[in-house]
Amino acid sequence: KQWYQRRVRGMINTASLTMASQQHEQGESSSKGKRKATELSEFEAQLYDRGIRLWGVDAQKRIRESEILLIGFKAVNAEICKNIVLAGVQRVVIIDNELTTEGDLGANIFLTEEHINTKRGEAAVKNVQALNNLVTVETADLDLQNNEKY
Repeated sequence: KQWYQRRVRGMINTASLTMASQQHEQGESSSKGKRKATELSEFEAQLYDRGIRLWGVDAQKRIRESEILLIGFKAVNAEICKNIVLAGVQRVVIIDNELTTEGDLGANIFLTEEHINTKRGEAAVKNVQALNNLVTVETADLDLQNNEKY
């Protein structure tokens, strides 16, 4: 488990450094807005090369325009989030207002000891964002259990 966490944290750091240097070289800024261009940029084509080879350019464009809502951010959703952020979706919104516990640290690669007693969703955003600066990652503070709408 610790080996896997170190490996993924290494991926986070490597991805952040690589993207930051490539964006700096190309004069691109971190994209927090919506990406609606119909064509993939050369930078995106290089970044998502594996996905493009796997499922094609059109599918990658559709992935890039996707917006994902994750309700709860325990082990399974953390893994799903990692994969969809690396795939290059447009936006991920995380809803999880539960406090981080020590038990979460062994199952969620985005949480560390400094996040204990903070909301899981808010605690994870920075580390999730570090995977891919082209994806907008945010949280929503919504109590689904005590809300009659849901």
